[in-house]
Amino acid sequence: MFQLDNIMGGRTSVTFDQSHRLRELVADWQLLSDLSFADLILWVPIRKDITMWPTGHIAVGHIRPTTTSTPQGLALP
Repeated sequence: MFQLDNIMGGRTSVTFDQSHRLRELVADWQLLSDLSFADLILWVPIRKDITMWPTGHIAVGHIRPTTTSTPQGLALP
């Protein structure tokens, strides 16, 4: 799951250990998404140093539950 590291690149201050924990989370979050009936997005703060305030956030992961269907729009009576 080095794609996660490629997405984050040099834009975050995430350490190797933190990146490993994020990969573990993403590997097992399908069950959490299914149980909550919700899309999950993993946001990581953009900053060069841990002491700096984040300048924004970047989405590095997304999962959609398999227990629900994608809304196709509103049905009009």
